[in-house]
Amino acid sequence: LWESTASAAYLMQHPTYPIPEKYMFLETTSYDTISNAFFTRSTFTDINGWKKILVVTNEFHIHRTKAIFDWIFSVPNIENGSSPNYEIFYLSCNNVGLSNEAVEARRSHEQRGEKNVLENLATQYTTLKSVLGFLTTNHDFYAANKLVRQSMGDGNDEKRSGNLLKLSYGQ
Repeated sequence: LWESTASAAYLMQHPTYPIPEKYMFLETTSYDTISNAFFTRSTFTDINGWKKILVVTNEFHIHRTKAIFDWIFSVPNIENGSSPNYEIFYLSCNNVGLSNEAVEARRSHEQRGEKNVLENLATQYTTLKSVLGFLTTNHDFYAANKLVRQSMGDGNDEKRSGNLLKLSYGQ
């Protein structure tokens, strides 16, 4: 079940303020926050001319999410292109349903990720085209060479995050 599908179901079935189906646009292409921002921009906002965006996520995830969406939604499409003028708002939700240990494991993971976005990714990939290049050549979930190696069982699962972090995602 995609997060966007679960969120849409909640909003459409809200007992007090249900949102009509015609106002729901679900991004179901992404596997992580970077690609969520990228595919939201390339699939919905750029095409529809939407300039005001509300991003909703968990409290433990808000800082890295903000770093990623600010990066992806500020880069021009191509080198020397005009910078898009998005107005992004952020809303964080309480960390309901997770143990304190799981929240702390996720916060630690998120802090490392935020630092990587701010210090490395956002400075290295400065156009939407270069972000696409990053996704399709370097990203674990989209790069063909990595996906092929993973499907063939390269044995590198130990490189993944710690067990507590995995367990907090039900893995």
